[in-house]
Amino acid sequence: MIVSILRILNMDIATRINQRLEALELKGVDITKATGVSSGGVSQWRNGMTTPAGEKIFLLSKLLQCDPEWLITGKTVVKKEMQIFDPFTQPEGEKIDSSMLGETSSARGYFNIPIYNVELAAGHSGFFDSDYLDDTMSISTDCLDRNSVSPSAASIVTVKGESMIPTLCSGDTVLLDLSATKPVSNKIYAFNFDGDLRVKRFIRLLDTTWRIVSDNEDKDLYRDEILSQNNVENLKIIGRVATVLERTL
Repeated sequence: MIVSILRILNMDIATRINQRLEALELKGVDITKATGVSSGGVSQWRNGMTTPAGEKIFLLSKLLQCDPEWLITGKTVVKKEMQIFDPFTQPEGEKIDSSMLGETSSARGYFNIPIYNVELAAGHSGFFDSDYLDDTMSISTDCLDRNSVSPSAASIVTVKGESMIPTLCSGDTVLLDLSATKPVSNKIYAFNFDGDLRVKRFIRLLDTTWRIVSDNEDKDLYRDEILSQNNVENLKIIGRVATVLERTL
């Protein structure tokens, strides 16, 4: 029975994917190149065998020029165009309206959130160990709602390093909101800067530039950095660190 229900949900998502491909006349487009998923994986998406999750939802929705929530639930309006994040011109991020979460009602209980085999470097450098799905973790809708994270935008990764102590410790398992790519001052974000995957606090300055801050008080070792116009093109915000899920003592 559960398998049948999942199959129906997957087919609904597959239908919406194919609808957008037809509407945009992209039936022959290379989704593999756009999402980094194998041709076999894309075929399973389009045939309703599996469902895209985590960052893949956002890569796919960008290609299809639609809202990721619409792909998952069919409840939001398809967008006509996508916006590109620029921290110097975009307004500060907006909190997710809980009325737009659709299927994320607390009555649903739990969602299986993807865990990616990636470490966020809370230090001077970092890198992708790999970007494939490693496992899933059941997260309650109460936890997601409390942290304003939609299930379709949620992913789980691990922190490495000591620059964000005491807020984040090395080995912490954290929940990311992949839809939060426009920074809000004093929030913590995972980001890719010139190939390094890192996690830091963003502080907006009066001149509209951003200071990237380590919470560790040892500023001789963990100095603050300024994101200027000269290096903004090297920055890609992956998502907001919403909460710590697990901490090893």
